Amino acid sequence: MKNFVKIGTVLEKSLKKLRLDKGVKQCKVLDIWDGVVGEQIAVVTRPRYIKGKTLYIFVRDSIWLQELKFLERMIIEKLNNKVGGKIIENIYFRIDTER
Repeated sequence: MKNFVKIGTVLEKSLKKLRLDKGVKQCKVLDIWDGVVGEQIAVVTRPRYIKGKTLYIFVRDSIWLQELKFLERMIIEKLNNKVGGKIIENIYFRIDTER
């Protein structure tokens, strides 16, 4: 009888071997932003990109920017827990001038 391995396990090992696992997790952070922060924050923010271990978020206005600064550590912890690694260390909030 052959031993079967889950495809997720094979993909995870392959991504690590190719050193692509960090990039995949960074993309996942951007994808899960809305679910992690909730609808109220999601409607006033736009995750833009990750550079190094800093996540760049555009925010509707200065009031929300200030509020999010207070929540930064909690958001980072939730994001990292969800993706399974210390991918984000800082969040840079900036006023969204495109809205």
